[in-house]
Amino acid sequence: RAPSFMNSGVKYYSYDGNYFYTDIEKLISDAKSNNHNNAVNSNNIFYNYYQYLSLRSKASYTAEDINTYFAKNTPTDSVLRKELKNTGEYFIKAQSKYGVNASAMVGIAMNESGKGTSTIAKTKNNIFGINAVDSNSNGANYFNSIEDCIDTFATEYLNPKSWKYYSGHLGNKNLGCNVKYASDPYWGEKSSSFMHDMNAYLFNQGKNDDYNRYTIGIVNKNSDVK
Repeated sequence: RAPSFMNSGVKYYSYDGNYFYTDIEKLISDAKSNNHNNAVNSNNIFYNYYQYLSLRSKASYTAEDINTYFAKNTPTDSVLRKELKNTGEYFIKAQSKYGVNASAMVGIAMNESGKGTSTIAKTKNNIFGINAVDSNSNGANYFNSIEDCIDTFATEYLNPKSWKYYSGHLGNKNLGCNVKYASDPYWGEKSSSFMHDMNAYLFNQGKNDDYNRYTIGIVNKNSDVK
């Protein structure tokens, strides 16, 4: 959702998703100077809710809600809707078992698999692009089922002991899940956009609004958080 300082119909630029500009030259100038003095929100930093939401939270959706979203918002050849009676249940079961937000897993899967239509999603049941590195996408992991892939993702990719772990939120290339996960610098924004898309769709269907369900704390100095 657009922050209050934005006006409809105006094009904004940002290189970090926190500060925004209406003039690309001012953005470049501030980037070179390592400040945000010319941003339209220079004194009002913006944090996209789903991008910074802890993945150790819980979505308010049911398995049926997720299946409804897939049925109306993915192509007919999507593997995410191949087992519409079960796919939503896999995400909810993983959320309950491993404590990983189901909405975030849906958002990442939608982004990584092209809404369930990528080659590795169709041939390897790999909806998260696990080990599909830029130099060898064919080396992506094979899974026996979509459920198996979801379970693997939930257990491995929020493990604080993993070399890929840089905090448990989608984030960006500075902090969060995407410091080492994908080469796309806007992976976090894209995955969180699907979370927002699903919430907006389900809310219009009369479901509870999941947006801003949690209050997100922001630590702006070095601190031990337990």
